Amino acid sequence: MILFIISKFPNKIYKKLKEFFTIMYNESKNPLTKDKIIKMFCKFLFNSKIKNNVKTRMN
Repeated sequence: MILFIISKFPNKIYKKLKEFFTIMYNESKNPLTKDKIIKMFCKFLFNSKIKNNVKTRMN
């Protein structure tokens, strides 16, 4: 749910979050945690793509 809300943010925030996810991923030593982060980030990207598609259709 949090990621869905995040995906509604403007591009600047989106880029910051992308950096944050990348740093989290790189810093993580535990493979399970890495997997979790990848899944979260994929969800995040997927949600933001949906948002962008809806915007273009509305225009």
